[in-house]
Amino acid sequence: MCPRCIAALEPLTLMTGQSGLYCGRCSGIWLSLRDLDDICARLAPGGASEEAIEAPCGNDTLLLCPLCKTTMWRRTRAGVAIDECGRHGVWLDRGELQCLLIELAK
Repeated sequence: MCPRCIAALEPLTLMTGQSGLYCGRCSGIWLSLRDLDDICARLAPGGASEEAIEAPCGNDTLLLCPLCKTTMWRRTRAGVAIDECGRHGVWLDRGELQCLLIELAK
């Protein structure tokens, strides 16, 4: 289930070859940590800049990992804030993957 809108997730294969899950309702994407790291390594051989994990605060919506249902944390990669489950993967809201790819290609 989508952590953002609770819709069913569908299989997705990215142009880079990684597999993930896609929400047809909110256009979010779920990727494993390994697949996101692979994408970052291809586009930024020196590694994507990673900033400290931040706990969601204020009025931020706490998202649950679609696999283990634990609260995900917000991490910033290459200037793009993404929601991450440290054991399973990352949730990228609509447009965040594209923003991440653009930042890594700079």
